[in-house]
Amino acid sequence: MSNDNDDITPLLAAKSDQLNADDLIAGPITVRVVSARITGGMEQPVTVELDGGHRPWKPCKTTMRPGMAPLPSSHAATLS
Repeated sequence: MSNDNDDITPLLAAKSDQLNADDLIAGPITVRVVSARITGGMEQPVTVELDGGHRPWKPCKTTMRPGMAPLPSSHAATLS
């Protein structure tokens, strides 16, 4: 005795303004970085815009730290 009102699938969709794990369940994606900018958030201070209609990636500070090591300190200071 189910009807269309019993379908909870729409309620399970991630409501997010950024790329998240749900976007990668089907497998890895290959993207091109279109731009990266400092957005000033405390937990996710950088937004990386991706091509292909993907939502932006907003790495946390912990994720960004290893990527900063190879940059000259003048660049690292602008993104940290």
